Amino acid sequence: IPAAHIGGISYGGEISLVFARKYPQKTRSLIVSSAVSHVDPPLRATVEPWFEAARRKNPDLLFEVTAPLNFSPAWSAAHRPVLESARQRYMSLDLDAFLRLMDSFSQLNITPELPDIQAPALVMVGELDTLKPRCYAEIIAEGISGAEFVVLPGAGHAACWEKPDAWNTLVLGFASKHNN
Repeated sequence: IPAAHIGGISYGGEISLVFARKYPQKTRSLIVSSAVSHVDPPLRATVEPWFEAARRKNPDLLFEVTAPLNFSPAWSAAHRPVLESARQRYMSLDLDAFLRLMDSFSQLNITPELPDIQAPALVMVGELDTLKPRCYAEIIAEGISGAEFVVLPGAGHAACWEKPDAWNTLVLGFASKHNN
């Protein structure tokens, strides 16, 4: 594939930013949702309990400290069975791999390199995202020339789960617009 629409959610969005900068010729467009371009002390403090749960090899604790930050309170209350299913999937996580992912994430600082990204970009964030809130998405959108910026009303960090119709419409519309 010579060039593709590159995108991701959260950590996947951060990887997509790095890819778009490193491989501009392979990036037809860039779609970033619920992501950051650097990890500052407040975000580091927010995710420190994630590190601790993984160090303790306690997937149930990891679920307890991540779920409230991944979903808005209203969505969580309305989707208890979905969350319980997710809790069960946490039991099979490779917590050593999770720690390596978190170590890599904690070193992220590509904000100064955002102007190097030349692909058309869509940056999305949930209005109620408390993990990686709007201020981080604004930094990304302001750093990439011509980036489109969208706040999904009523959505938390997992905006793709909470507002799938709106999220999918934005992604498909953006990709279609840049399908040249």
